[in-house]
Amino acid sequence: MRSLSVLLLFISQFAFAQSEYSFKQRYVGEFQFIQEDQFKTVNNLSPYQRKTFDMKAIEAEYEIQLNPNNKFEFEVEYEHGGVGSAVEFDNFEEFGEFETEVEKGGEVVVSEAFLLKKITPRTELYIGKSPVAITLNNAINSPLLYSSNAPSQLEARILPQEWNELGVQSRTRLGDFSIYAGVVSGLNSEFFRKYNWIGGGYQKQFENINADNLAYTVGLEFGDVVYGRGISVHYYTGDTQNNRYKLDKLIVPATVNVYTALLQWKFFDRLGIMTEHVKGSLQNSEEVALANATLSGVAKPKSFAALGSKADLQMYQLNFDVTETVNIFSQYEHVNTFAATEGTITKDPRYEVIHNGYGLSYKMDEITHIKMHYYKEKTKLDGLPETKHFVLSFNMDTGEF
Repeated sequence: MRSLSVLLLFISQFAFAQSEYSFKQRYVGEFQFIQEDQFKTVNNLSPYQRKTFDMKAIEAEYEIQLNPNNKFEFEVEYEHGGVGSAVEFDNFEEFGEFETEVEKGGEVVVSEAFLLKKITPRTELYIGKSPVAITLNNAINSPLLYSSNAPSQLEARILPQEWNELGVQSRTRLGDFSIYAGVVSGLNSEFFRKYNWIGGGYQKQFENINADNLAYTVGLEFGDVVYGRGISVHYYTGDTQNNRYKLDKLIVPATVNVYTALLQWKFFDRLGIMTEHVKGSLQNSEEVALANATLSGVAKPKSFAALGSKADLQMYQLNFDVTETVNIFSQYEHVNTFAATEGTITKDPRYEVIHNGYGLSYKMDEITHIKMHYYKEKTKLDGLPETKHFVLSFNMDTGEF
């Protein structure tokens, strides 16, 4: 922590000291009060209410304009007020053992660090660790740009969140259209789990990132989805077999394919529609599940090893500006990480989930919002009761660059 603070101070002082450079800062905060139904054990399905506070995230984002065609951006994120943990792999410890030391829940990370280089007036490159912005949660980086407590609450049960990968990505603007393409570090299938499908494969558990398998993205956008008047489609693909640490446990390809379609549009300056559709597939999902089931230490998935060969998500939100400061919304979501299975893997209805809810957001001023979101969660598992959830959040954003 001390070394990170010293680094940030040094960078800011250096930037201000050089007259040809410009330096910008941005700060984002999100604090939540949560009241929700929970279950004591798998054998006790009588829900009880639990209340919690969460300092969900504090982000400090910095931009240094090096010259008219180059700027460097980086973001430091403090999640849940914690320090975090690191996972290490030792080939000589019990024939290859995963180990972790947890100091406190949460983490402090440099979540983004990239050079934005303008190649032509229409084309720019993102070189370094930048967002894989193929979903609403990963594309919309300000809590003031959506009404609910998250663009999609169920997206975290199918794909990585705060998904920023090392590599090179590009954006080319052609009138109202934008074309995206990228080559980035891939996922590690050792951490695929039934409760978030390929979400755990994002390689942030380790200090280094395995890059034997890279991933590729392409996308097409009309307008601007992030700012409420656009539609886009994206495709992500990458093998995950050789990014594993235990290479001998999986000897077949494990390619991930993800297709997404995003829409956010404002009508008559008051009525808004936001929707997201995700379809994904995992090659040789049965072999991946069997290989993961034999892992040891903290990497062992236990009862969460089973994986679907296909997964999908749909989210629909309708929102309306009652006044200049009050917005109300209704939101429906569905996710199924066992949309299809292979071999001996059977579908688990507990991971087909539906959310139905509504809420409002109140704009206190230009940089602070208060949000209230109530929703019910129901799974396809017979006998598992519907649960009720309420989230009250305070959101702050000092503004885009």
